[in-house]
Amino acid sequence: LKRCNLSGIHMDSLQLLQNLTLLDLASNQLSDFAIDALPKSIRELDLSCNKIQTLCKDCNESVTIPNLIKLNVSHNNLSRLPIKCPSLQTLDCGHNCISEISQEFLNSTSRSLTTLDARENSIKTCLNLSKCTSLKVVVLAHNQLTEPPIIHTNLAQLILSENKLSSLEGLFQDDSTEHSQLVALHSRDNRLDTLDSEVVQRLLHIRLLD
Repeated sequence: LKRCNLSGIHMDSLQLLQNLTLLDLASNQLSDFAIDALPKSIRELDLSCNKIQTLCKDCNESVTIPNLIKLNVSHNNLSRLPIKCPSLQTLDCGHNCISEISQEFLNSTSRSLTTLDARENSIKTCLNLSKCTSLKVVVLAHNQLTEPPIIHTNLAQLILSENKLSSLEGLFQDDSTEHSQLVALHSRDNRLDTLDSEVVQRLLHIRLLD
């Protein structure tokens, strides 16, 4: 259903598809989407390049999508992610209007999420990713961050370019002494005065420092 000029979806009909595992609605004209109405069988969902402002109509609390492993909601008009995804491995929510990724969402994905791409948003709040032990790639370029995220030492690639960072202090948990597995750290186009020595000492595996 990609590039079909769809402006709406009858979610009641989709609920009947109890064996549906992949749904691709990219590059349409959707302005909203009821992700909570999807069948529980869904594992991959692509809603990129639409005009979606909300993923859950009339939801005051986050909804759980139990089996979703890949979600692409990039290039929309989302301001938040009101979902919990205990099986999610890959999230692309870049090019939206998101100002915060809730700790509730991050906690729900802490054991499964391997890739988080949230570039080109309006994120200001420091992200605590220290419990996300499976994360390998985090892209937070072109946001409004004034503090770096708190990362787990298992993370391999971190892209923080084009934010408002004045320091990388706090990148690792204070109570952790493990060496970081980071091999690539991108922090160009920020406001860094100096490199924090405690951070540098943990970067024994670094290959690219930009």
